[in-house]
Amino acid sequence: MSLLALVFLLRLPTPPGTLREKMGRMDWITSAFIIGLTWGGVTHPWSSAQVLVPLILGAAGFVATDPIITWSLLQNRTSVSGYVQTFISPVAVVAVAYYLPVYYQACQNASPIGSSVDFLSVALIMAPMVVLGGVSVAVLQRYRPQIWISWCLFIIGMGCFTVVHADTPKAVIIGLSAPHSVGAGIVYATTYFPVLSPLPVTANAHALTFFSFCRSFAGVRHGHQLPPYPHLNVLRRSRDPLLKVWGVSIGAAILRNELAKRLPAEFLQQVLNNGRPDSSNVNLAFSVIPLTRKLDDPLRHEVRVAFGEAVRVIWKTMTGIVAIGLLASLMMKDVPRYVGENWDLGQAPEKGNKSPQLEEMKQGSTSVLPEMLHRMSESSAL
Repeated sequence: MSLLALVFLLRLPTPPGTLREKMGRMDWITSAFIIGLTWGGVTHPWSSAQVLVPLILGAAGFVATDPIITWSLLQNRTSVSGYVQTFISPVAVVAVAYYLPVYYQACQNASPIGSSVDFLSVALIMAPMVVLGGVSVAVLQRYRPQIWISWCLFIIGMGCFTVVHADTPKAVIIGLSAPHSVGAGIVYATTYFPVLSPLPVTANAHALTFFSFCRSFAGVRHGHQLPPYPHLNVLRRSRDPLLKVWGVSIGAAILRNELAKRLPAEFLQQVLNNGRPDSSNVNLAFSVIPLTRKLDDPLRHEVRVAFGEAVRVIWKTMTGIVAIGLLASLMMKDVPRYVGENWDLGQAPEKGNKSPQLEEMKQGSTSVLPEMLHRMSESSAL
């Protein structure tokens, strides 16, 4: 469907030049830098040739004549703020997506399918909020207030998760997930605008490429094995490190450490064949979450409490990470969006035909917004 929509509905001017010239402008060498980052510490040691060669070649590619990612994208604090927010948001969102179902299974006796159904309380709110966030920017011609409010809701939502214990009623948990879902959805839709607004429209392709990289890089695994939860089997079977994300890896490390301290020794003796409470045995404990339903009280209650308190530490950590996103959003200036249709694709405008308003917009001048709003009010009055 997406391919058909692109073919039949997308109408953009074609930049000049032959296919060979366009392919020659691609920054092929610097792309190797990303390969080195994804392989390092995962499929190969950082000191291995398989990692060092792509990193060195990629670093050398930063001096390319037509780089995909140009330093000019990072020369204003508003765009930098947008990129930081773009990276931070998926880390916390993915952590909730994986560890909230784990909580439901370990503490609320939910089945894998049942925990997925319970998670719909997050997904069914977040998806409409993505649409609402984009529409609000289009209508209000502002994006900073929405971003600030959404980050505050995001933090409140993560903070609400920290008060959830093993015995918290499921209805309460579903209600507490609403602020997180609203905030995360709006943040997801609005971080484009601080990235693109201060930049000339001719830099949109490069800016969006780096935007996609930041969002994808938040999904790179670094050095941790995935916990063997039943609902992570698809990721575990995949050998693609891009599918093993920061949020899952951070959460796995926290759970290993916390469960090693909190799981009762009797549970480890019954399930892990007298294993010691080290990180490897705790990893095995994840795979027997369904077996906790067969335990007798009070052991069953102790195991549930151990999982509940361990997951709370994840939520506390993610609350701090989301706070970094809010702090980064405070760097944004009030730079208006470019709403014209002349994207300057192709060659630069002829001398003497430059639009003063467009030039102001490209420089990030805030003086354009009052004039733009004044013209909008005049047209609506007519």
